Amino acid sequence: MGNLEEIKKRFSRNSLSVRLGCIASNLARMGSFARMKNNRDVIEDLVEESKFFIEWTALKAPSDIQEKLIDLQLKLALLKYGKRTEIIKLAETWSDKLIKLSGLS
Repeated sequence: MGNLEEIKKRFSRNSLSVRLGCIASNLARMGSFARMKNNRDVIEDLVEESKFFIEWTALKAPSDIQEKLIDLQLKLALLKYGKRTEIIKLAETWSDKLIKLSGLS
């Protein structure tokens, strides 16, 4: 994922809405890649990046959003990369939730 400190600085400059939108976008891409075969590495990278984004976002988010982000991070940590249907379902559900939370829809 490159230089984490630099990525964190850039990411943290965004508003909470934009950060939630970035996480939602990662999840949407994850779901798209899960629909195609042989994309395990890309999905794993998106999961890892999303977990960092969640950590950096939850630090300064209101408690109700923190709770949702922690729940998502746990689900991502337990995700089985071989189960494409599980990835698609999680990605679609949470991408939609985060877009609504962000107010960007």
